[in-house]
This record gives sequence, C-alpha cells and structure tokens, in this order.
Amino acid sequence: MNALTLDPDALRTQSLFSSFTDRQLTHMVSSVKHRSFAPGTWILRTGETPDGLYVLLAGRARVVHEDGQGHALIAGYIGPNEFFGELGLLDSKPCPASIQAVERCELAFVPKKTFLECIYDNASAAVFVLQKALERLAAAHEKMASLALSNVHARVARVLLDNCYETPTGWRVNPGSEEIAAIVGASREMVSRVLKTMIASGAVRREKRKLIVMDRGALESACARYFPSKSANSEDWQLVGSV
Repeated sequence: MNALTLDPDALRTQSLFSSFTDRQLTHMVSSVKHRSFAPGTWILRTGETPDGLYVLLAGRARVVHEDGQGHALIAGYIGPNEFFGELGLLDSKPCPASIQAVERCELAFVPKKTFLECIYDNASAAVFVLQKALERLAAAHEKMASLALSNVHARVARVLLDNCYETPTGWRVNPGSEEIAAIVGASREMVSRVLKTMIASGAVRREKRKLIVMDRGALESACARYFPSKSANSEDWQLVGSV
C-alpha cells in the first residue's frame, strides 16, 4: 500500500470529488493511499468492515455473494470512476457482499476519518454518495425481482444482451457459462441447457469457448416480458452493491 501520487486536479476528474473545494482535495490527497489488486484477488470479503472508501481508478471488479459451500451469485460489476465501501462510513457494519478483482484493479483508498471530514462540509458530495446508495438499493430490488419472477431463459437472454460487443462475425459475449450461471442465480447445468436451446434455435452460436449472439431480436423477445424497460445495451438491471 503506497501513497497515491495524485494532485488535486487529478482527483477532481473523479465524479465523487468533482464538487470538493481545493482545500478539501489538498487535505484528501495527503491521506489517499494507492492499492493494487491482481485479477481474482479479493478486495473485500463478506463480514469485513470497510475502514474507508474505495474509488476504482482502473480495472473491473465484481460484487459477489457466497454461501460458504462453493456457490456464488454475481450481483454486479464495478468499473472505473465508481466507488464502494460507503456503508461502512456511517454505521461501521460489515460488508454484505464480497468484492473481487476481475481485471487488475488500481484503487484510491480514502480513510474513513478523512472522507467524513470532507463531506461534513460539502453537501453536494454527501448528496452524491446518498444518490448512488439509493440507485444501488433500487437496482438490488430489481435484481431480486428478476430472480424471483423471471425464468432462467429470460435471465440468460438478458445477460447475453447486456454483456456482448459487436464483431465482424456477430455479437461476442464476454462471460462464459460459469459466470453467466453466477449472474442469473442458476446452476451451470441449467444454464448449459438454456444455451443449447438458444444455439439450436439459431439465436446463439458457440465459437471455440466463446458465445456469439446471432439474433438479438430473438433474445430481446425472450426477456421483454420480464425486463420491458431495459434496452438491449443496458446494464442498469445489474446491481453494483453498496458495501
């Protein structure tokens, strides 16, 4: 853990700090620490109490719920310019979920005392943190509804649409079957059966170990009943959990 070589102007590029005064930013820079995590490393574990705020500068992490018996639910992802650990700032309660680095993550860690000293004098920053917490609460409710009220086929279709990018041969999907199963809250065997059905229908094909979406319209139809307000490129339904 090293001192982060950032000046106030560099910190101000982060949405969370954009309303901070020069004095607040200068004070914060003196306390901010740089933390790096390799892919697969746990940044926070369920039950730990965050002792500050984590701001992701580069990389990608995921929010994971575990049952201690090898089962996991991926509740969402965290990307650059997002933060986590805010719940521990106010009530010192333990994390309800674990945070794991998917790619190499570079984070700015702001100690609890320093961050609270700044936001007590900055209503805009405090409201920003509150807004993010409320957005995450709403996303959590939507995630719970999707797990309880939609079928696995629809949930898998939604994940495929939300996690694909266009290539000359079709829309390539980033997550593999195991990760998709952890996102939708189903067994890998169930997800494999759903994917086989999609492949047989021509909506999806497999290229080596990757999935390619060939018919976005078919997948959109499959999940339209359960996710009527979500566009094909939206990731809004995925929870970025407050921890």
